[in-house]
Amino acid sequence: MSRRAETGTIVTLRRAEHGESAYLAHTAHRAFHASTEAGWESWFREHTGVQRGDTVVAEVGGRRAGNATALGLTMALAGKDIPMWGVAAVSVAPEYRQRGVADAMMRELLAWMRSRGEAVTLLYAFQLGYYRRFGYGLCERVEQLRVRPSQLPRSSLRTNVTAMVPGKDMDTLRALYARSRAGTTGPLARDDYWWDARALGGAPEGVVYRDPVRGEAQGYALWKVPAQPEFPLQEMHVRELVAVSPEAHEGLLGFLAAQGEQYTMVTLWTAPGASVPWLVEHGVADGPTPWRRYDPMALVCAGAMARLVDVAAALRLHPSAARTGLRATFGLDVRDPTLEDILHFDVNLTPDAVEVSPGSRATERLAMGVDGLSQVFLAATSTAALRASGRLQGSPQAAAWLERACAGDPLFLGALNAF
Repeated sequence: MSRRAETGTIVTLRRAEHGESAYLAHTAHRAFHASTEAGWESWFREHTGVQRGDTVVAEVGGRRAGNATALGLTMALAGKDIPMWGVAAVSVAPEYRQRGVADAMMRELLAWMRSRGEAVTLLYAFQLGYYRRFGYGLCERVEQLRVRPSQLPRSSLRTNVTAMVPGKDMDTLRALYARSRAGTTGPLARDDYWWDARALGGAPEGVVYRDPVRGEAQGYALWKVPAQPEFPLQEMHVRELVAVSPEAHEGLLGFLAAQGEQYTMVTLWTAPGASVPWLVEHGVADGPTPWRRYDPMALVCAGAMARLVDVAAALRLHPSAARTGLRATFGLDVRDPTLEDILHFDVNLTPDAVEVSPGSRATERLAMGVDGLSQVFLAATSTAALRASGRLQGSPQAAAWLERACAGDPLFLGALNAF
């Protein structure tokens, strides 16, 4: 099919065929100049999410101009596994930039998802404002601590930490990770490819915390040591810390605190607010001189953006919507920049289910963009914050019911679930 971009360029779109990984990799490498063409080809050929998903190829005047992929993934939503489509490798060849190629590919992928009744899609944006044009809202905030090991709490429980043995401890890591996903929003279900290529490929070193009495594994940490800077200025980048008991959490932080003689800095990725109780002293290891009364201790990074593709399907999927214990009816009037008409829904909450239907009969109504609704859906913001910024109008009672229906921890995928 073809789309006429706003620039007037005719963009022809088709589905990638089996065996095209080398061509897709060439375009991705030219677009990002990251990794190698061989690395990209491996990504397109071996990534199980790519195989479950869909890749769009764009051509202009018969020449390949770009490609974009929707990955078929599974993520936790308030502790329930749901299908999620991760948009990745949105690649446009340099000579076709700013001609509407990426726009055409994004709209095609969203139309494909919508035709299938898919509920949720996530991506990592090179520019937040660009993807808001397609209804995505920033839904993940990540804190990256950059501290000296001595700024973490010491603990004698570190003696219960042992080195991870590749292969031997894999079942242990998988079981702990699966337990840690209970009740959370964001962590992906990992298959063999994800553990081998994405998780351990990005953080090959690690330790396991074991209960000293029962010998039961209760936590682990995975990290990498970049080639630069070299010893004695090495850094330890902890990409994942999982603990299913308070003792494991304390012991693993104590292990990191004891690394001061080898590493000048430890970096850790955490959900918003999670890093505060981890510190016994503030200050950034490589930061500037403290400014007045405020001393930096972390970077707050933009993580994944998300949008609801099918609003009704998404609300039916959310496990909290069926756990409110409420009987309430409210309406949603949703603006989607990829559609011409405003979407009108009536939402009926019962003690054990949620019903969503097209319509505008409910008197208690909310009007908002799909980007803001996506942020509320994934607990990234509150309806009060959206109202204060002018992005939500309507009934305060309906706003309270919507928040109850989407209750849960904020979205947090973490460093090793980046797709």
